[in-house]
Amino acid sequence: GSGCAILYLILLMHKNNNNLHGCYPSYETLMTECNIGSKSTLLAQLSKLVEYGYIKIKSGNRSGSSQYYFPLAH
Repeated sequence: GSGCAILYLILLMHKNNNNLHGCYPSYETLMTECNIGSKSTLLAQLSKLVEYGYIKIKSGNRSGSSQYYFPLAH
C-alpha cells in the first residue's frame, strides 16, 4: 500500500545520504518521518517490504539500529 511505498522511499533517502551499502535509521526516526503512530504498524510495513523483496534487514543489538539493505535498488 501507500504506507509501504512511503516507508521504502524514506529508507532510500537515508541510503542516499552517503550510506553506500545500506542505512541505519532508528524505529523512532522512521515513525516520525513516515508519520506512523505505532511501532507495530512500522514493523508490519517493514515485514511487507521484506516479504516483497524490496529490503533486507540485519537486526541491530540493543544499543544499535537495524541495518536496511536494498536488493532491488541496484
